[in-house]
Amino acid sequence: MLVFLAFYLFNIDNAYAQNISIKIFSDNSVVKIDSILRIDKGIEARLYEYKTDQSSDLPPESKLLNAGLEESSKKQFEKAIKLYTKALQFNSVFAKAYVSRAYARSQVEQIEKAFEDYNQAIEIEPNLADAYIGRGNLYFKQGENESALRDFDLAITVNKNYYDAYFSRGSVYLQLEKYQEAIQDFSEAIDLNPQYLDAYTQRGYAKSYFKDYKGIIEDSTKAIQLDVKNQEYAAYNNRGLAFYYLEENQKALQDLNECIKRDSSFSFAYYNRGLVLNDLEKYKEAISSYELALKYEPDNYQAMIGRGMALNSLGKDEEAIASYNQALHYKPDDYVSLLNRGSSLSNLGKHEEALASYNEALHYKPDDYQTWFNKGFTLLDLEKYEEALDSYDQALHYKPGSYEAFGNRAIALINLGKYEEAVASYDQALHYKPDDYRALYGKASIYGLQGDLSLAVKNLKQSIKLNPEYKEKANSDSDFDLIREQPEFKKLFSS
Repeated sequence: MLVFLAFYLFNIDNAYAQNISIKIFSDNSVVKIDSILRIDKGIEARLYEYKTDQSSDLPPESKLLNAGLEESSKKQFEKAIKLYTKALQFNSVFAKAYVSRAYARSQVEQIEKAFEDYNQAIEIEPNLADAYIGRGNLYFKQGENESALRDFDLAITVNKNYYDAYFSRGSVYLQLEKYQEAIQDFSEAIDLNPQYLDAYTQRGYAKSYFKDYKGIIEDSTKAIQLDVKNQEYAAYNNRGLAFYYLEENQKALQDLNECIKRDSSFSFAYYNRGLVLNDLEKYKEAISSYELALKYEPDNYQAMIGRGMALNSLGKDEEAIASYNQALHYKPDDYVSLLNRGSSLSNLGKHEEALASYNEALHYKPDDYQTWFNKGFTLLDLEKYEEALDSYDQALHYKPGSYEAFGNRAIALINLGKYEEAVASYDQALHYKPDDYRALYGKASIYGLQGDLSLAVKNLKQSIKLNPEYKEKANSDSDFDLIREQPEFKKLFSS
């Protein structure tokens, strides 16, 4: 006789959503681009300090430098380059003109010539820290991180109070995933310049790797307070995501909306907002936010996964599968997409396809508890009880205290006729969750099948006390036919 009891139903664990979203804090390509822009901003600000007074008795090279810096401030870099070149014709050892021209050349992708100018400036004036910072940032852009670190080290050696040098070196450490070193450098930059907005923002990035969400909020808040030009959007994104992890979703939503208001093309803010809306069970709004993320970054597979999860929550499994398949087009080895696709396929009754999706997920991540658990669920649907039992044993290997796995494992054992082992498995479930009414009902069903009135009534009474709906279920459950006419059993339904 085949017996099906209440399954411990599939649910996408919130941890899976959080495992996806943590990448937004740690997406090195995004952090690197942001770091380079912030270093460039610091270099540019330093260059404008080169401007001298406008008195008529300035030497011609200084007048030309001033004019070049003026053009550079208007982003007219080609004009600036010409003016710096003229300045150098008057004074071929004018190191600041080389640095200024190098920066302008870097902005119009004349990278080799920019390196030549920085090298020339250093040869003329070895203690010019700005030249090391500029050249170091070029190395950083080129992915030559060790060379960048050497230049930033040299800048610090030349000037130990040069806060931009610490910020720049910290940015490279962030890229190299040396997060503690990054935090130390950003902190040093802040100590030297307590108004250093960029350092607070980047230190927040670094703190995310240690899941220091309160620290992220503190640093992001400081950056926002210092943002007198109302241009800082990344700090709002970081703080919003930190609030999300701390389950303060309304605050998270407010910050992410502010981030989008300041930069309407920032894909990750739309993605993060989707996560928050999903948590708030505003699934249609979440889908819209994921769609906007994909508008600005069409290959953002994480947004496709998030959209799939929201569609799954709305019962739109076919559309969810399409979204997961789209994510897998961009990242074929993404086990979360494969896991979630398996769930949607299972919901549609496509159990063989679901099983194949779970197996593919396990190929890429063989130690994933949730996939083993879901695979077991599908194998129960397929009445492959031995395989289901093995799948739940694997799930328990990776999560020994899972009462759900023990409960579904018991169902496989019941269908294999191994009642004593099934009771032992339910007992394990109750060890980890003493108020698990499903495990109590399962035990009662087994005792009912065996005709053990006392133990059946004892466990059923406890199950009904925890979940009164199980009274009606038991009243019509054939598992209790052997004891149904017994007064003690009837008494359960008389009150």
